[in-house]
Amino acid sequence: MASLNWSQCPAVQSIPGKVSGAWVLRGTRMPVSAIFENIEAGANTSGWHDRMARRGHGCGRIGVMKRPFSATVWREGDWFVSQCLDVDLASQGRSAEEALANLREASELHYEPPMATHPPAVWRIKAEVGAASATVLSGNQTTT
Repeated sequence: MASLNWSQCPAVQSIPGKVSGAWVLRGTRMPVSAIFENIEAGANTSGWHDRMARRGHGCGRIGVMKRPFSATVWREGDWFVSQCLDVDLASQGRSAEEALANLREASELHYEPPMATHPPAVWRIKAEVGAASATVLSGNQTTT
């Protein structure tokens, strides 16, 4: 299958360090590849656009609220560690700025509603189930 050049599509983005640089729907962590995998698996896509719009993605962000958080940063060896003082979140980076940027992303993900990227696979299996012989003691008799 030929690979698509997503760089010209305004609905998606790829940011190094986020979701391993995979192409995702802009403003989300939803990999584009997951959408195609869901379609190939038979998922119904009719409600995806509405759900994404309700969550503030797609054509303009709806209902996005910004809230300030207090954070502290310290150095541990070659890394800088950032910790949110208001919510139990922490992150790290190679610089103080990167550690804070990663903490910002972690806090946004913390408050983002969960959304499955892959439908769970349900398998039906058959297994032979045999009864094991048992020894039953009843009074003075032993039965097998």
